[in-house]
Amino acid sequence: MTDTSFQPQAWFNHQISLTKPLTPKKLYDFCYLHPLLVDHLWRVTSLAAKLLENWTGPKLSHQILLECMLLHDLGNLVKFDLSSSAPSYLMSQVELPFYRELQKTWRDKFGQDADVASSLIIADLPLKNSAVITQLITGHAAGTLTSTVESHNWLQKLCDYTDFRIGPFGLVTLTERFSDLKNRYAYQHADWVDEANVNFRLATFQKLESQLQAMTSCDITKLITADLGRIGRWQDFEFETN
Repeated sequence: MTDTSFQPQAWFNHQISLTKPLTPKKLYDFCYLHPLLVDHLWRVTSLAAKLLENWTGPKLSHQILLECMLLHDLGNLVKFDLSSSAPSYLMSQVELPFYRELQKTWRDKFGQDADVASSLIIADLPLKNSAVITQLITGHAAGTLTSTVESHNWLQKLCDYTDFRIGPFGLVTLTERFSDLKNRYAYQHADWVDEANVNFRLATFQKLESQLQAMTSCDITKLITADLGRIGRWQDFEFETN
C-alpha cells in the first residue's frame, strides 16, 4: 500500500532504485501504482500466461507478451475520475488526496491519454523491449480493434483480448466486461451510450475470441478467476533490460 501521508516526489518515487533484476514490484513502487491497478495487471498477465500454456498457434515471444501485460496500464491514473462528483471510487477516501495530487502531476507531464502516458513512462525505463511493447499498447487503442482482428498479429490479438477479459475484481466473460464498462463509463464517454457501437465492439471481440480459441487447446470462454493461479507470483518476474 502506498504511504498516503506524504506528497508524491515529482512523477516517480526515486527512493526506489531500478537496479537489476528489474521486477514488477520495483517498477510498480517506483510509479506509485495503486494496489487495485497492480492486481489488474497481475490478473491480465496471469490470463495471458494461461493462454500461452495452451497455445497451439504460430510461434510468438512469451517474454514480450508477459512484459506487455505487466506494463500496459502503467499510465491509467491519468484517466481515472477522482473528482468529488465521480459516481464511485475504487480507492478509499484516505488514499484519494495522494492520488489526486499524483494524477495532477502526471497529467501535467504525460497528458490525459492513458496509452500515451503508459508509453511515455515506459520510454523512461531501462527496458530492452520497450519499442515493441509501446507498439502493442498503442495498437490497443480505440478504433484499432477491427484491423487487429483482420491481421495476423497474434501478440496484438492476445494483448487486446486478455485485457478485456479482466474486470476490476477478476476474470469475467466478454458480455459481463462490456456491461461493466458501459455502467462505469457511459456518463463520461458517448461511445458507451451508443448501443449500436457497443454491440459492434462486443461482436468484434467475440470474433477475436473465436480466432484465439482456434489457437488454444483449452476452452477460453469457460476460464474462471481460480484458473489464473496465485497472481502475486508476478511481482518477482524479471524484465529484460538494456
